[in-house]
Amino acid sequence: VFFSTDEALGRRKRTEIWRALEDAYDAGKVRAIGVSNFELQHWEHLRESWRVRPMVNQIECHPYLPQTELIKAMHAEDTQVMCYCPLGSGQLGLLEDERVLRLAARHAKTP
Repeated sequence: VFFSTDEALGRRKRTEIWRALEDAYDAGKVRAIGVSNFELQHWEHLRESWRVRPMVNQIECHPYLPQTELIKAMHAEDTQVMCYCPLGSGQLGLLEDERVLRLAARHAKTP
């Protein structure tokens, strides 16, 4: 979905795009609609105007980025959470975490 450094433009574009998805859903062209990488402020803005709630929000989520408040807000609307990067990403990768390395060594396993 559309993100912009101009917040007002981003809000308008996200709303327009969501309306098109709702229309496709209402017309029976799609069975489910959702969003990806919506942060809490994006979620709250969309909630103000949706006719059809998102069925899913795909977000990065792992022990270093638990997204607790966002997940609570989604669950309150009966929206599913689909997480990616459950082991972290880049320099935050859990496979390089000292605790994971120690556990792996203790059990003679790879991280």
